Amino acid sequence: PNGQRCELQLKADNELSKIEIKCTSFLLVESGKRKKDNKDGSKDNRSNDNRSNVCNDYLQINDIRYCDTKGPDLVTSGNTVFIKFESDRNKRGYGFSCHAKLIPRENEGCKCGQERHENRIVDGVESQVQYPWMTGIVIFPARYIPSCGGALINDRWVLSAAHCFSLKYRIFPGLVTVLLNEHRIAVEDGETWHAVRQIIVHPMFKSFRKGYDVALLELSEPINFNLSDTRPVCLPTPGQDYEEADAKVMGWGKTSWDESPSKVLLEVTIPILNITQCSLVYPGLGLMHTMICAGSPHNGTGICRGDSGGPMITHEDGHFVQIGIASFGRARTELHDGCSSAAVFTRVTAVLDWIINNTKNANTCSP
Repeated sequence: PNGQRCELQLKADNELSKIEIKCTSFLLVESGKRKKDNKDGSKDNRSNDNRSNVCNDYLQINDIRYCDTKGPDLVTSGNTVFIKFESDRNKRGYGFSCHAKLIPRENEGCKCGQERHENRIVDGVESQVQYPWMTGIVIFPARYIPSCGGALINDRWVLSAAHCFSLKYRIFPGLVTVLLNEHRIAVEDGETWHAVRQIIVHPMFKSFRKGYDVALLELSEPINFNLSDTRPVCLPTPGQDYEEADAKVMGWGKTSWDESPSKVLLEVTIPILNITQCSLVYPGLGLMHTMICAGSPHNGTGICRGDSGGPMITHEDGHFVQIGIASFGRARTELHDGCSSAAVFTRVTAVLDWIINNTKNANTCSP
């Protein structure tokens, strides 16, 4: 249309993203007069041999004006782009058809599922931020002690258990803080605190004993992996059952029913149990396809109160993948004074599509 002037700014939600702009058709007729410079300081996107005329009808992308038959074909360096269109009163140009596309920006040198190799620890021994995706989830009125655990799966989202936020009453995002890079609770040792924008509970969740015990927490601000030691865990391979593999679980939960929550992050290695083994531990439960069992039924080593939502991980092709989310364990018995010798976890592969569909606005790291 003639005699038009409009401006637009596009901004990607994720600061690590870029914006691609391409045109499928473009024809804006230039005028017959040449001016020395554009008044706003922008530059015409033509060679010196083709600058005898000025762009009176033009599309401007940031500080470059486009006219004639050559439209923009570019990818921005940041997550924001300024767009301006202006036409004179002459109806001579055909116009243009352009589109903008969001391009996730790779985090340079970022790998998911990579542990820190210093101070390696095993079986309930003190850990030194060995797993940089591990999160503590602090729910008001608690100030420092995590009520549940979780795992960072990309630059925006934490994977945890639904029952931490939606059982007797619904927990609102403003009451929740995510703790990253934490090792020793209530000691300042490089941890970072993050507000939560929203909590998404799986729509099929009713009770942790009926499966789908999974929730996603979106951080208010994305993590810049180029400026942080924090790293996400890798998601598992679709279709894998991971039965009879060895896995690791970790958290700040109790070490026995009579103890207080641990002040340091602990981990333990436990075997994955097949359906037959798990049914012996939980007779009559009716295990669902969204559940996976792990633990040592005879030695009382496993998760405990306060470990809910924490990740169960296993090593695969040189990196760790999260295969489970701590859901529930057996109650204290005469034979087991420790904590949940064999526990039930949400099977991540069973809810993988739901996770991916709800975290499309995020960037992650490759294995």
